[in-house]
Amino acid sequence: HVHGCLLLCPFPSDERRKPCKQISDRQSRISQLRMSYKVVYAAIAVAFGAALTGMILNEGREWKIETNTTTNASKKTVWATLFHMKRWKDWNDVFHIDLDGEPELEKEIRITCHWPNNSTDTAREKITLIDPPHKMCWEYQEVPTWLLSTSRCITITDEVNSRDDAQENASEVTHSKPSAAGATGILKISNIEIFGGPLAPIVMALKGFVIKDGFRLFGEALAAKARSVEIDSIMTTAHEALEARA
Repeated sequence: HVHGCLLLCPFPSDERRKPCKQISDRQSRISQLRMSYKVVYAAIAVAFGAALTGMILNEGREWKIETNTTTNASKKTVWATLFHMKRWKDWNDVFHIDLDGEPELEKEIRITCHWPNNSTDTAREKITLIDPPHKMCWEYQEVPTWLLSTSRCITITDEVNSRDDAQENASEVTHSKPSAAGATGILKISNIEIFGGPLAPIVMALKGFVIKDGFRLFGEALAAKARSVEIDSIMTTAHEALEARA
């Protein structure tokens, strides 16, 4: 049949040319489809090669985002504010937490991130460390760790042990006053997230700055909330004392 078409096709005006054109169009579509498959296979091969290269080049390498905020609220109050994760949405606009009950080791949480650039991410995480009143950590659970691993910790530590430290951290201080050299009572709230795996540099390139900005806003909100709780407590105590005297 094909050979017959080859004999008939040289005659453009002949109606018998139509079957030849159909065969030619079909062969052209098959060729285009084969080319599309080749392009897809090549893209997959390139992506796989890039991922493999990334794994080799970035093996053992880590990327870190860290922000620090200082406050003169007590460590007990800061920890209590941090620990009640379901209440985060009441005092900060960046991170909202969904979980059953109170935080526990190995418990999964779902965190919704409302980033400062108006983008939103939701991730499933697992709590890996609870060390009251110093530190709480959790890890990303959405993808295999060999592809992307993240570990986020929020730590509460004593800060500002010298005048030099106070000057160095002046731009980071919120809701606190300058401290004399060697003074205590100032706390540092640190938001730290460590990224690993071949996808880590991509995440850092696309989201690094906005994540750091979100951490900064969260730290400031945590410091402000803790201080507000203590001021409310002081006011309540003073009011009760006045009522008792009356």
